[in-house]
Amino acid sequence: MIKTLLPYMVRFFIGGLAVAGISVVAKLSPHISGLLAAFPAVFLTALILIRFSDGHGKSIDFAQGGIHGVIGTLLTALATLTGLMLHLPWFMAILFGMVAYCAYVAYVAARKPQSPRSASAVKS
Repeated sequence: MIKTLLPYMVRFFIGGLAVAGISVVAKLSPHISGLLAAFPAVFLTALILIRFSDGHGKSIDFAQGGIHGVIGTLLTALATLTGLMLHLPWFMAILFGMVAYCAYVAYVAARKPQSPRSASAVKS
């Protein structure tokens, strides 16, 4: 049971450390903390765990999906910033960012892109 939960416990611990560290930095420098908020701790931890549990091919698929995650995060940040610059209440700006993220996720899910590795296997 512990072996099954270990990957999740590692992700939780590293993610928690990243959030706590960013919160401390935010008190000292809000500008730098915004940059650190995009630190890919969860992505890199998950990539390592996937590599060791499911192999190289699955880690490639996961990393390719990470590109969409970065784009979604960028859209979220831009939409939230836009809402704040338009003087929307903070919760509306956050909602605006989440709508942008969800719209992008829906777009990607609807496209169901085929990974380059599986596309080349089909052509062979």
